[in-house]
Amino acid sequence: MMSGMLDESLREVRTSMTLDPASRFARSRIARVHWYQQKYDSALTEFSNVEQPGWKREQALVLWDLGRKEEAIKLLDQLQTILKSQTERADLAATSAAFLAGTGKKKNQKKKLKRQFNLATELLIFTMPNI
Repeated sequence: MMSGMLDESLREVRTSMTLDPASRFARSRIARVHWYQQKYDSALTEFSNVEQPGWKREQALVLWDLGRKEEAIKLLDQLQTILKSQTERADLAATSAAFLAGTGKKKNQKKKLKRQFNLATELLIFTMPNI
């Protein structure tokens, strides 16, 4: 995306937040825009204030982008017990697989990576509508 579009998006979401300060939508979108702008510290601050656990996966991705890999993995591990929906679990499995692949550790990672990939694939196929 072009930077100008992200800046405009951020203005729009902030406007919506002033109109509805209790919005469960706005803060997570502000965090996401900062993430897309590669303003990782700002994104992390915003994600830290989001209460819905479904957004914590994206917070883990921001931690990863900041080089805080152990924290990112720990956060995903915590989410394993919280997230219940098939879609959330599929996203979590896919993110876990990406993290495992990005650790650079060869020993035992291939088996874990395959298990996470298979779980993500199964969950996504299960939740896909018949077309």
